[in-house]
Order: sequence, then structure tokens, then C-alpha cells
Amino acid sequence: MAEIVKDPKIILKWIEAKQRNEQAMLFRLNNLFKGSIPRNKIRKVVLKSFEMMLNKEHIYDAYRAVKEEEGLAVWQKLPRPTTCCPLFRMMRMHKQLLMGDQAMPKLDCNDFAELIRVIGAWFEKGGGFGYSNINKAYRLGVGKPDRGGDILEYLRRITELKKKYGYNYEDRISLNEKQELNELANGNVLKGQKERDDKTWGKPVRQREAPNQHHTIEKHIADFWVKPKFNKQSGMQLFRANRDDLCKKIDLLFGFITGATISGTTTDTAFVLDAVGSIIKPPLHAGYHLFPVATIAASLHHSLLEAGLALTVADVIDTYRAGFYTTLIPKGGLPGELQDAMGILREGEVAEDNRHLLIWYENGKEESPAGCIRWNKPYELRDAKRLAEGKGLLTHMNSMPRVPDKLDILRFLKLMAPRLFAYLPEEFQLR
Repeated sequence: MAEIVKDPKIILKWIEAKQRNEQAMLFRLNNLFKGSIPRNKIRKVVLKSFEMMLNKEHIYDAYRAVKEEEGLAVWQKLPRPTTCCPLFRMMRMHKQLLMGDQAMPKLDCNDFAELIRVIGAWFEKGGGFGYSNINKAYRLGVGKPDRGGDILEYLRRITELKKKYGYNYEDRISLNEKQELNELANGNVLKGQKERDDKTWGKPVRQREAPNQHHTIEKHIADFWVKPKFNKQSGMQLFRANRDDLCKKIDLLFGFITGATISGTTTDTAFVLDAVGSIIKPPLHAGYHLFPVATIAASLHHSLLEAGLALTVADVIDTYRAGFYTTLIPKGGLPGELQDAMGILREGEVAEDNRHLLIWYENGKEESPAGCIRWNKPYELRDAKRLAEGKGLLTHMNSMPRVPDKLDILRFLKLMAPRLFAYLPEEFQLR
């Protein structure tokens, strides 16, 4: 029989222990990616990207990307002065990347994660593949011959316009050409994807506070927080999900830390690793899709849940099951230098503090849980995995109230994992 607990103090203690265990696991993953082999392989991806960005055909888009991301901590690792024009800053960083381990100070995996933000912004500005929304392009299969025919036509037309007007074509094209692009961008394939995106990715389910807020990182996880350098702030210090945000609903339900909503930066990173990692020699192993978990989540720019769901949307893992950390292993497995990641994830998953909870509240008061169901027997946990399945959460959490009460969680249980009712007492049976 599943354990039923109605003491808020015990539940809050369990929630803190669960969050601390998760962050300690991320801290260990971050250290794994600081190893010489992973660090140098990611450096090659970043170096190749900067070489592409410095090509005269792409320099305008690269200039805009660096300008947009000029506040990143990684620029402070350049020799002084760092307040220089974006083009010069990019050239100096390229030199640091060429120097590899000889660069002083040395760039680590967290620095490369920030530089990949710049590369992602470059793609979004039209660099590289000339597509202005890399998240949508990635999920539709740009560059994969069996999918995305409408997108390839869109790319072809943009290439023609760039030849005609240059890389600031968006400011120069005629009204007829702009209308033509809009029609291509809203063709049947993209229109259908947009409808799906709005449900799982769009503004209605991604809600967070206005910028320039400040949140203190919770004390119980602060010891395992990979802090940004030079007194820069993490994303979760600036933003927290609120209102009807999909991730916040999941956080309240299972006891995860509230982050900054589902992570677009994670899908940007996955795109860069795929797009550029496939053209370096040797190509980057698919196991490096774990990189944004080890950096973005470890640095608390986003929570692990938000990164895991994003990797699920990007289709580079089968599906993240919240709290079952070995489900984060990428579809292609792990290369030799990252084999320890499996042990780190497994230890985090089976740790005593990683309690699998289903929590309810009363009167909309999210600050203090009213009770929880704890699944702790092997046969219960097999079915609890269904309850925490990422694709199902993305689909079904939209109908969950902001703060779930007891009846809400039982309805959710019936929808996601009805077999778990067999392990509940009579008072929890739906009639």
C-alpha cells in the first residue's frame, strides 16, 4: 500500500531533500563535463561555429547575435578591455578558442554553454541555415530529406533574397516579397506545427514574471549551485515561472524546484550540437545532448525538469520521466568519456532522498502542501514512471488547475496511471 502523509512539515522536509539530491547530481554531471576530453570536444563545436560566424557572408548576423548576448559572463574572460565592438570581441574570443588549454584563463564547459547561447542567437538571426526560428526548424527536421519540404522551400527563397538584398534583407524586401515569405512560413507544415507548439511550447503554457525581478537561490540547494562567474545572475534569480505555467504546475505536483519555465535555451543548444557537431571531425557523439542538463540546469538558469522536457520536445531523448533521471540518457547512448554519467544519474535516481511524491494542496495555498502520496515499492514505482512521463505531462497538464487539490490529483492519476489506484486506500478511490 502506498504511503499517505498529511503532515505539511514532513512533506516540506522531503521536498527540500529531493531538490537537494537533484542539484547535487547536477553538480557531479557538471564536473564530468569539465574533464579534458568532453571540454575539448565541445570547444571544437564552438570553435567551428565561430569560424562560420566570422565568414564574411555571415558576419552581419553574427554581429547582431553578439550584440544581443553582450551581457554574458564569458566575455569577461577575454583579456582587458572587454568593452569593445561586437566584431572585435568575437575575433578575440575566436583566438582564445584556438589556444585551447593554453588560453588564460582557461575556458570550461560552462563558458562554452554561454558561447553556444551566442551561436544559437546567430542561427535565430538568420545565420548558418538562414532560418529565423531554430526551435521550430529543429523540431520539423530542417536538413533531413524525409521531412519539412515546405521549410526547404522557405530556406531556398531566403537564400535568393539574401543574394538580392544582402544579409539585412528583412529591412529591404518589398511588401510582395514579405507577403510571399509569410505565406511560406505559414504553410500547411508550419501551420500544423504552430498549433502543436502553442499547446506544448507557446505563451499560454510558458508564463513567468517580468524581467529584472530578483530571487534568492534556495538555501538547501545553494551548496550545489554552479554559480555564473563575475557576479552574474542565473536565470532563476531573474525569472520564476508563475500563474498557469505548465512547468510550475508539474513542480507543485511532484515537489520539484520552481524554475524559469520550459527551456528554449536547451533546444537551441541541442540544435547547435547537432548542426555543427555533425560537421566537425570526428562528428560529435549523440551522448553530448546531455550537455545542456549538465550546464544550463546545474547553473540554475533553468530547472532540470525544464531542460528534460525541452530535450523531450527536441526528440533527442525518448522522453524524460520526471524524477527518474536515467531517462535523460540520449537516444544514441553515451561515448566512453561520458560513461560515468549513467552512474551519476542512477545514484541520483535510487537515492533515499529522491522520494516519488504526488502532492495536493488546499484552498489554492501553494506555500504549504496539505498531503501527499508516496510511491516507494518497486511495483508502485514501475507504474509511477507512467505518471511522470514527459510527453504525457506536456499534453495533459494544461487542464490541471494552478494549485491542485486532492480530487485534482486523483483525476490526474486516473488519466496517466490508473493502475496505481490498486495501491491506494478506500478514501482515494474515484467513484
